[in-house]
Amino acid sequence: MDEAVRQTDEGYGKKLMVTEATQLTSAAALIDSVTRSQLEHALDGERRGLKVYESLRSLNEIIGTQYGDRVLFELLQNAHDAHAPGEKGEVAIQLIVANDDTGLLLVANKGRPFSASNFQAIRNIGTSDKEIGEGIGNKGLGFRSVEALTNDVHIFSADARVPAPIFNGYCFRFASTKEIAELLEEIGASPEVAAKVAADIPRYLVPVAVTEQSDDVRRLAALGYATVVYLPLASSREVELAEKQVAALTNAAAPVQLFLDRLASLDVSIIRAGVEVKKATLSRAGQPLLRHPSSSIRMQRVTLSDGSAFLVVSQTLHTDAVLAAVAESIPAAPPLKRWLTWKGDAVVSIAVCLDKAVAPRLYNFLPMDDHAVSPMAGHIDAPFFADIDRRTIKPDLPLNKLLIEAAADTAAKACLAIVDEGVDFHRVLTHRFHLNLTHPETA
Repeated sequence: MDEAVRQTDEGYGKKLMVTEATQLTSAAALIDSVTRSQLEHALDGERRGLKVYESLRSLNEIIGTQYGDRVLFELLQNAHDAHAPGEKGEVAIQLIVANDDTGLLLVANKGRPFSASNFQAIRNIGTSDKEIGEGIGNKGLGFRSVEALTNDVHIFSADARVPAPIFNGYCFRFASTKEIAELLEEIGASPEVAAKVAADIPRYLVPVAVTEQSDDVRRLAALGYATVVYLPLASSREVELAEKQVAALTNAAAPVQLFLDRLASLDVSIIRAGVEVKKATLSRAGQPLLRHPSSSIRMQRVTLSDGSAFLVVSQTLHTDAVLAAVAESIPAAPPLKRWLTWKGDAVVSIAVCLDKAVAPRLYNFLPMDDHAVSPMAGHIDAPFFADIDRRTIKPDLPLNKLLIEAAADTAAKACLAIVDEGVDFHRVLTHRFHLNLTHPETA
C-alpha cells in the first residue's frame, strides 16, 4: 500500500474513533443527568416519608421471577419489535461459555437503535413506549425477566450511523446498591440516609453509563447491529439456564420464527472455551399466494430454515369488535383497561404445515407452552390476553374467545379463496413453486 494512502487511512480511522468516542461521551453525560435527577427525587421522597420506591422495588422483584425459562423469548420479542413492519430484520444470539461457572449471553438486533423514549421505558416498570397493538410487547415488564440470568445486564445501542466501530448511543448498565449509596452521598446525603434510600430504590431506575466495550460487543457494532443486550453469567446455575434456553429456542417443537414477520433470520451460536460448538440459523421467507387485492385475507407460503413449509393465512379484525370484546373482558381481567387505547391492527393468523404433522399450538407472536393447544389442526397466532409470561390463556375470556372464533372464520375464508382463485396446491406443495416465485424465468 502507498505510504501516503496508508497514513491517510490510519488518520481517517483515528478521526472516526475520536468522533465515536465524543458521541459516546455525550450520551454518557445525558445518562448521568437522568440518574442524578432520579436520585434527588428519591432523597426528597425519603425526607417526605413516601414509600413509593420501596413499593416499586418489591413489585420489580416479584415480576422478575415470573418468566423463569422464557428470558430469551422476551428478549427476542423486543428484538422483533425494534424492526419496522415489513422489514427483513436480523437478530443474533451468542452464548459464550468460558467455563462451567462463567459465561456471556449476547442478544443483538439490526432494528432501530435505542431512542430517548426507549431508554425511559426500559427503566420504568409497567410502562412501554409501544402503543397497544403496535408490536408484541407493550406492558413494559418482560425485560425484567433478565434477572433470572444475571444481576448486571448491560445495554449497548448505536447512534444514527450503523455500522460503526463501536456503539455510540445509549450504552448503560444499572448501578449496584453500593454504587447507588455512593452516588447519593456525592449529592449530599448522609451515609445513613444514602444507605436506606439505596436499599429501597429499584436498581433499574439508576442507570450508569458504560464507556468500555469488549471485543465481542465491538464486533457486533461493526457487523451493523443496532442494539445488544449483554448478559454476564456468573454462576453454574446461570450458565446452565442460558444453555437450556438457547437449546429450547433452536429445538422448539413449535417453530419460534413462524409468525415473526419482521425477522428474516435469527442466527444462534454457542462458543465454549473459544471454540464454536453450535451454529444455527432460523430463517423465514414468505411468498404471497392470492392475486386479488380486494381479498379480506392474506395468504402466504412460509418456508422455514428446516425446510418445512406452512400455509399461513391472516385476517385483520375490525377495531370496534376488538374494543367491545376488550371492554367485556375487563371485569375478569382488569389490566385490559389499557387495551381500550388500542392502536394498529388486530391480526389473527392460522398456519397449517404442508409437509408434516405438527402438534397444534397457540401463539402470541411466539409459541406458548405445550398446554396452549390450538383447537384446529394447525397453529393460531393472535393478540391473546395471556398470563404475564405468555405461556397460556383463558379461552373463555371474551377477547380470547373472539380471537379463536376469528381464527375459525379465517380458515373458512381461506377455503373459499383457494377455490375462487384456483390456487394450485400441487405447486404450493412442491419446491418448484418456490423457485417459480423467486425466479419467474424458470417457470
